[in-house]
Amino acid sequence: MASTGISPFPPIRFDQAVKFANDASGKDRLLRLFIYVGRLAMWALKRRGLAEAAARIKALDSAFNHTRRVLRLGKLGNAVKQWNDCRAKFWGPAGLKWAFFVVELFKITAGNVYICCDHLRWLGEIGVFKSIDWKKWGDRSTWCWFAGLVGSLAMDALQLRASLTRERLLLQDLKDSQLQPHQLDQLDQRLTTSGDAQAKSQQENKGTAAAATATTATKQEAEKALAQLRRARELIYWDVAKNVWDAPLAVVGSFKLTGMPGGVLEVCGTMSSLINVYLSWRAMFPPPAPK
Repeated sequence: MASTGISPFPPIRFDQAVKFANDASGKDRLLRLFIYVGRLAMWALKRRGLAEAAARIKALDSAFNHTRRVLRLGKLGNAVKQWNDCRAKFWGPAGLKWAFFVVELFKITAGNVYICCDHLRWLGEIGVFKSIDWKKWGDRSTWCWFAGLVGSLAMDALQLRASLTRERLLLQDLKDSQLQPHQLDQLDQRLTTSGDAQAKSQQENKGTAAAATATTATKQEAEKALAQLRRARELIYWDVAKNVWDAPLAVVGSFKLTGMPGGVLEVCGTMSSLINVYLSWRAMFPPPAPK
C-alpha cells in the first residue's frame, strides 16, 4: 500500500469521540464491536470454567443486540434514497457505468433485504409476532448478508481496478511533465549555437520559461491528484480487510458449517467490527487533504 504522507490514525479529540458516540451510525458500529468483544470474552471465560461471569456477559450481549436492532429501524426508510443515489453516483457525461451500477444495486438490495429479514427474525424471536417462523427468517437474513458481502467484495475489486488504472495514467502524466523541461533546454541550446544566437536565445528563453512554468503546474496537479487517489485507495484496502474478516461468519452461518475451532468466529467478528468503527470514524472525521 503506497503511503500518502498522512497518518491514517490522527489523534482523537474528546469532542470527536462524543459526536461519534451520539451519531446513529457510530452507535451501531460501537454496539457491534461490544457484542463481539463480549462473545470473545465469554468464550475465554467458559474455557476457564467461569460460567457465572460468562452468563453475565451473555445478558449484556442480548441487551446490545436488542438495542442495535432498534437503532437500525431507521435504515429501512433509507432504502429508496440509496437506490436513487446509486443511479446518480454512476451516471456521468460518459454515460452509465453499468458494471459499477449493477454491483452497487445488488449490494444495496441485498443489504436492505437482510435488514428486513433480520428484523422479522428478531420480532418473532422476542414473541411480538408468534406466527413468524423466526428460524427461517434468520436463515434468509444470513443468506442476504452473505450475498451483500459478495457484492461488497465485487465492488472493491472494481474500484481497485479503476484506481490502479487511473494511477498509471497519472504516473504517465508525471513522466511526460518531467521530460518536457529537459527537451526544452536542449532546444534552447541548439538555438543559441546557431544563427543570430543572442536574439534567438532571448526569444526562446521566454517561451522556455513559460512552458516550464506550465509544466511545473501540471506536475503539481498530477502529484496532488495522485496523492488523493492513493489516499482514497487506502479506504478500499480497509474495506477489503473488513469483508475478509466477515467472510468466515457469513459462510459458516449460510452453509451451517460445523467443526470450527472455538474463538475463531469471535476473533473475526471483533476484527471486522474494529475496522468498521475505523471506517465510520474516517468518514465522519477525514484527515486533512494532501497539499
